[in-house]
Amino acid sequence: ISPTFTMIGIRSLDLDSYVDDSANIMIYPLHFDSRQQVYTSTKIPIAEGRIGIEVSAYDQMAEKGSRFGVYKLELFLDSLLVFSSHYDTIDFDNSWKVELDRDFGLLRKREGEFYKLYLDYGNDLPLYYSVNRGILEFPDSGIHQLKILAQDASRNISTSKLVLRAGHPQVYEVLKTENPRFF
Repeated sequence: ISPTFTMIGIRSLDLDSYVDDSANIMIYPLHFDSRQQVYTSTKIPIAEGRIGIEVSAYDQMAEKGSRFGVYKLELFLDSLLVFSSHYDTIDFDNSWKVELDRDFGLLRKREGEFYKLYLDYGNDLPLYYSVNRGILEFPDSGIHQLKILAQDASRNISTSKLVLRAGHPQVYEVLKTENPRFF
């Protein structure tokens, strides 16, 4: 059975980054469009600055069977492959670094199990290909297409697509006044 997508998360990665005017991770549910055979979201997020994409997905061998991890993930920005992870083997000495691969903070908050589609600081596991560590930056505002492919060990593939609008960071002007009650 092809992998199943459930949610996509967009995380701002520094103090000058926002997603829908929030510095927190924003999570959007994904639904399956049977006509186009793709998982999509009805929301068009607005991203500013450096962002990281996270996805909640799982694989099953049978329709009512147990849930397993996804074998391979690929993230495309406007048809350019910017990140891929391929879970073949991992050295036991580096197995603790799986905490850099997944978002265990969201798991502890019961938000879901998310794969990071970017390299977090300290993650040097040999499981990835990335451009700019998978971190997305948009030099200009406009509409962009994100496409995520999830593949299982039997080469069944599922696709998720999300339209994203890049914006410019808000610039605030400081009001100069003699009254200390105003900032």
